Amino acid sequence: MVTALILDPDPLARGKLRRVLERVDGVEVLGEVTGPEEAVALLTRLDSEGHELSMSSVSGVQSTGLDDGRDTRSQGRNSATREQSNSRQDDDVEPLVRIPVHKDGRTVLVESDAIVYASAARGYSSLKLADEKVLVSFSLNELERRLHGHFFRVHRSSLVNLRYVRELVPDFRGSLVLVMGDRQRSRVEVSRRQARELRRRLGV
Repeated sequence: MVTALILDPDPLARGKLRRVLERVDGVEVLGEVTGPEEAVALLTRLDSEGHELSMSSVSGVQSTGLDDGRDTRSQGRNSATREQSNSRQDDDVEPLVRIPVHKDGRTVLVESDAIVYASAARGYSSLKLADEKVLVSFSLNELERRLHGHFFRVHRSSLVNLRYVRELVPDFRGSLVLVMGDRQRSRVEVSRRQARELRRRLGV
């Protein structure tokens, strides 16, 4: 059994590569990450939970490359590029209009427009609604692939609904913090790498 970890900053490329790998016998997809830091964090967590794997045994992320400080993003991008050229006939991932949430033995369908933001929550994702938080079984990467349009990944651990952004506040470190339009006026940190694209998307 070959274990694969998909690494690429592009959510659509990750989704297409996952669909190809899942059709290959003898290949198990361990997960998806956007960069080498997330890869190390995921592998470290799985190792601490008792999974029998080593970083050097996971396809696409070599422990020597990470230890030496070399950027493995190009490996993920090259793999995704090959996948895109070989799978032009694949349909795009169908966007989710409603998100299933399990509450008190029931499954409640939450409209995507009701989601203020989503955050990573150890194997799951947490959805912030107007006045509550709920857990869903989708990973943040999966939600990013499915929630198109007005959703934007502002941080590796946060995906926001741009329609709920009310303020952009610089913090003392020179980063941006978003003030959201829920009842609690929640604050969401923006990574410096995403700040410029966020400003462009918001037209500021």
